[in-house]
Amino acid sequence: EMCIRDRARIIENVCLAKMTKDGHQVLKEQLTRVFDEIGEYEGRIRLRIHSADVVILDELGVKDRLTIQLETDDTLINGGFVIDSKSFHIDGRVEQRLKTVCDELRHLSLPEQD
Repeated sequence: EMCIRDRARIIENVCLAKMTKDGHQVLKEQLTRVFDEIGEYEGRIRLRIHSADVVILDELGVKDRLTIQLETDDTLINGGFVIDSKSFHIDGRVEQRLKTVCDELRHLSLPEQD
């Protein structure tokens, strides 16, 4: 019988594998949403992403529209990001999203305790 801890670890591995595989696409969608909401926001936005993900900024074509100070951080998992500006802070690290997803899954998959 698989213990709860093992099951949680399997769920986590599945989540991580999926997020790593889809990381580029997910990041692109998330940044698109964020940048759309910011719109013509005045001021500098500090964006921290993995160096492998820098191409996304070209794909999104936001450089002319927004003042983005880019920092590459290879300790981030691909597909993760952190955004800072005067008005807001967004932690979009994969670990954070993973935690949310896994908490939800764990909620769904754990048997009721007798």
